[in-house]
Amino acid sequence: MDPRELQPAELLGRVLIDVDSSWLLDHSTGVRELMDVWLTFEGLGQIRVHTLSGLRLHLGPPPDAFDMPDLECSYERGHLAPALVGELVGHRVIGVGLLAELAGEPFPPGMVLEFESAVLAFVDRGDDLAIGPWPDPDRWRGLSWAGDVRL
Repeated sequence: MDPRELQPAELLGRVLIDVDSSWLLDHSTGVRELMDVWLTFEGLGQIRVHTLSGLRLHLGPPPDAFDMPDLECSYERGHLAPALVGELVGHRVIGVGLLAELAGEPFPPGMVLEFESAVLAFVDRGDDLAIGPWPDPDRWRGLSWAGDVRL
C-alpha cells in the first residue's frame, strides 16, 4: 500500500513533536548524505519529507536500515535530525508557503514552513534534500515565492 501523499497546507496549525532522518553512508569514504526527514506532527503522525520530481510529503513511518553492498553503502536512520529542524520540536506551524523555480519547472521544488520561532525552507535541489532558513538569497537563488497559507 502506498502511503498517502499530503499537501503542505495540511501541516498548518500543527505542533511538531519529533524529528527523525535517514541517510546514505558511503562505506569507502565514511560520508553520510541526508536522504529523508520524518516530521512527526500532532494529529497526523510521521510524515516523510523527500525528493521525487519535486518535494513530496508522505504519511508513514521510516523503513528499517539496510545494506546496499553493490553500491558500497548502507541506508541508515535515526534521530540525527538537521539541527535547525530539531530545534523546532514543540513549536506550531503558523504559515506554509510553496516555492517555485524561476525557470518554471512543472513541479514545486519546495516548501517553506513558518513556525512560531523560525522559518525554514525544505527544497529539492537536484534530487538532494536541502533544509535551511528562509529567506536566504544566496542559498536559495533561483527560487521564488509561489503563494502561502497562514493561520
